[in-house]
Amino acid sequence: MVSPTRSGRSSGRTSTLRDVAERADVSVSTASRVLSGRKMGRSRLAEKVLAAASELDYRPNLAARHLRVARSSTLGVVFSRLDGQSVSDLLHGLDSEARNRGYSLILADAGGDPARFAVLLGQLEKQQVDGLILYRPPASIEAEVNHLRVVGIPVFAVYQRPPNLDIPLVTYRPTRSIGAAVDRLAELGHRSIGYLGSDSDIGDFRTRLLTEATAEHGMTFSVLRVEEYEVGDFTAVSTALSRFRDETAVTALLTQHHNIPSVLGAVHEVGQRIPEDLSLISFGDGPWLLANRPQISAFSSRAAINIGLATVQRLVEVIDGTTPVDHTYEATEAIWIERDSVGPAPARGLLRGFGRILNR
Repeated sequence: MVSPTRSGRSSGRTSTLRDVAERADVSVSTASRVLSGRKMGRSRLAEKVLAAASELDYRPNLAARHLRVARSSTLGVVFSRLDGQSVSDLLHGLDSEARNRGYSLILADAGGDPARFAVLLGQLEKQQVDGLILYRPPASIEAEVNHLRVVGIPVFAVYQRPPNLDIPLVTYRPTRSIGAAVDRLAELGHRSIGYLGSDSDIGDFRTRLLTEATAEHGMTFSVLRVEEYEVGDFTAVSTALSRFRDETAVTALLTQHHNIPSVLGAVHEVGQRIPEDLSLISFGDGPWLLANRPQISAFSSRAAINIGLATVQRLVEVIDGTTPVDHTYEATEAIWIERDSVGPAPARGLLRGFGRILNR
């Protein structure tokens, strides 16, 4: 059991390594070995030390840590899914700024699997990366992220961060662009808008911005979810869309660009058309959205390069101990681009037909 000594947080001072050792009822040397990630791994004793460090909100002195441990000059980057134009642009920005600052990147792809994401974090820790960048991290990795924070490896999220992850976020704020898109949909007569996404998508600021923007026009706003590992999966997307039959008729749908091919396929399967029966908007842009007929309206991913540059800049500054860790950094504002996939609201919305796909 962790001993019930007082919390460093409540004492009004910064907790020290000795505080952690006393609370976990271990020696300072043992606490140091656990918190530096050496040898003891995730044993029962290590869990006691990590729990004590978390309760005391213990944060190692990164500058002192790097005096003791040689830097690897590497940054780990874990992607929830390594595809799409926005990922390519983000990588360009990450790599450019990393090279400018003398760092190399180690890339890892979780393939949409949250369990795999957690495994990759452990593997990159063993490779002694100086910092970690997580692209659209799942909520299920909270324990792993807390462990990394305790052992002194700074972790940043890009694009979005589940509410339970206490790490800095570098992103864009599409406040004006979402407002402009909803204004346009209202002008075209749309009264019911849907948002299709994973838990990470639904849990971020876009849901709040869409809720506020649609409320200003008295619109109905519906949210449907797919599992993190099902993003882009045709059956999962079709199943989610079928639930709109139980909602007010949806005439416009917003979703991540990963889901666009499956949405297009599902709409085609039930004999409906874009934009005659459903207006469609993508979060994230790319050449293939332009090649589609009709061309897909989007919130442009031109922001991705700037996000990549800003993420490495902020992370390296934290590693160097030259800047405090803020909660959110806003790199740029997204751009709303209207294309052929947005049109006047139809007389009836996305209500019927998707059950036929599921019952074939």
